[in-house]
Amino acid sequence: MNKFNHISLILLIVLSAFMAQCQPKIDYNTLFRSSITSPQSDYYYGKMYRNAESGNAMRFLEMGYFVNAINEYYYRTSDKQYFVHNAELIEKLKSSSERLDVGNKWIVNFSRKSDTNYEMLNKEFILYEGYLFRYLAQYIYITDQIGQLNSENFLFVKENFDKWANRNEAKYGDMGEMYGLRLHMGSHWATVALYLYMISKESKYKDFYDSFNSELKRALKVNTVKGNACYIWDSTYPIRFNALLKQKNRKYSVVKQDVSHGNHIVQFILDSYRCKQGGWTREDIDRLCNTLKFIIWVNPKVPTDNVDGSVNNAKLLHKTGWKQTDGWMKLIQYDGSLKTIYDNYYRHNKSQINKFNPFPQFYVNMF
Repeated sequence: MNKFNHISLILLIVLSAFMAQCQPKIDYNTLFRSSITSPQSDYYYGKMYRNAESGNAMRFLEMGYFVNAINEYYYRTSDKQYFVHNAELIEKLKSSSERLDVGNKWIVNFSRKSDTNYEMLNKEFILYEGYLFRYLAQYIYITDQIGQLNSENFLFVKENFDKWANRNEAKYGDMGEMYGLRLHMGSHWATVALYLYMISKESKYKDFYDSFNSELKRALKVNTVKGNACYIWDSTYPIRFNALLKQKNRKYSVVKQDVSHGNHIVQFILDSYRCKQGGWTREDIDRLCNTLKFIIWVNPKVPTDNVDGSVNNAKLLHKTGWKQTDGWMKLIQYDGSLKTIYDNYYRHNKSQINKFNPFPQFYVNMF
């Protein structure tokens, strides 16, 4: 970061805080509630129910964001009124699936050729199941913490982790595909394992969590910007530590972590920190906050593509650094100055966020 940009960021935070006092305050609480209860919303609970009933694994991403927004609403307000939607979503997922000896089966039963993962048509999709089940596991954990655990729902999440674990053990002799080819992919099932361990105390979940956690810590690098320690990392694993990565014909070049998928790493660290697992400290959280303030948001109008501040020329990732609801924005809980950055960005990019973002997460993160 050059001196001019550093000064610009500081001025933006100061001026934005001053200007915010002169602007009408945005009622993010009302926006959140409307986003999941209004039939006109893309995240209306009725639409989420229909997605679950379809049995189409392509819909698991948005369902995951929906479930997490409700979980985060509880964490910020202690209000459990919307948990009924998470519980109903699980029931509809059960009814839309094929019951297996262990776990359930969903397939990608509709996809356009233009879709990123069209090749998964008519197949099960471990990646998208991970997107959803990390937040179903979070929800189950919360219900356990408040003394309202539904044992059938716990088994539902547990058995779908075990389904993929058993298949990977049979195919690779380890959990290869559950780690995926990128750290942000592995973070999904590692999050599921975290919550299953917190509830059951079964060592196999702790073992998987610890293994991924160690590889993530190996990947993190400290980059100091104007005296501020920041975390940067690559999305690829630092070493080929499992059978999938060790395949002789697999090319595995280093790839920088993009901001958008970096959400999942931040989410994993924050969930681990909340559960007091993995050895994460407040210093780690502060370094992630600094990555936002001193690298990603160095230009207050346009966040960077990659977590190290570089440009990502991949078509699907270029200029996507503003997508930060699933992890980065959750750091507001630990650094209130970040809220000003996001509030200012929302005021100038409202239509973009409301159209292309998991906006219920955006709203709840702003409480």
